[in-house]
Amino acid sequence: ILENTSILLNNITFGKLIFGKLNIIIYVLYLILFLIALYKNKIIIIYFILLVSHYFYFDIFNYSYLTMLDIGQGDSFLLHSRGETVLIDTGGIMNYYKKSNNTLVKNITLPYMKSMGIRKLQKLILTHGDYDHLGEALYLIEKFRVDKVLINEGHINYLENKIIEKFNNVEISFEGKNFIVGDFYFQELNTDLKDENDSSSIYYVTDGKIKILFTGDASKKSESYVINNYNIENVDILKVGHHGSNTSSGKSFINKINPKIALISVGENNKFNHPNKETLEVLKNSKIYRTDLDGSITIKFKNNKLEIETCSP
Repeated sequence: ILENTSILLNNITFGKLIFGKLNIIIYVLYLILFLIALYKNKIIIIYFILLVSHYFYFDIFNYSYLTMLDIGQGDSFLLHSRGETVLIDTGGIMNYYKKSNNTLVKNITLPYMKSMGIRKLQKLILTHGDYDHLGEALYLIEKFRVDKVLINEGHINYLENKIIEKFNNVEISFEGKNFIVGDFYFQELNTDLKDENDSSSIYYVTDGKIKILFTGDASKKSESYVINNYNIENVDILKVGHHGSNTSSGKSFINKINPKIALISVGENNKFNHPNKETLEVLKNSKIYRTDLDGSITIKFKNNKLEIETCSP
């Protein structure tokens, strides 16, 4: 009965409330109050107050954070600030035998966002058209509230066209485009360089103190364009380009931006041998975190300091 009831309720697509994941003590308190409520109706009022407090907990005790989700060989980064959230890429595992394979968003991304009390995305940024970056975007849009989707400048491929057909609020992220999410200011630095990876969106993100650079699968050609046109130095966090491939992370680029922390989203024992040894050598002065070794990484921004938590794969 419980299983069938749960399945039935899960099929309801309206009026759903998302309660973030709290300490186990809160749930024990729920149980105690529920048992008391069986005998004293007045406890229902306290129970209601507890539910309301739980629902708004993440709005009351708010802080900014960045999470590199462990989604295997692909990219998916979530940045949250002042109740607003951006997801940069969804990841995607190509499956040639099934019509769709949305296990990453279904089993990793959505449960994580809901556990953090996130109820919608202000922006879904798709850095470029490769499947391992936007393969599960359509599924995410269907299952979760998304205000706007941004795709990179240049050629629009089949996957991006499908997103445009299904979702009516898609914009091109051209060089110079900027917007604010919470405390963070986003600025697009890259342009159309006539190649899918070369034209990956590169976002410089800052709250005035913390500096982050997201590079998608941008190549050394893209990196040269950035350092020749922008004066960006001493970055706190770099999302390493192309999963640590030697097509990205050129020496001149890394020496210029001088990242304190380097994040590499990469699948365990992947067939591409990412990250490349040459790239790791170039990044030797940075603290490197990799999803294949460290699992998901969450960096909390508190009092202008970085608190880093890893979740072993």
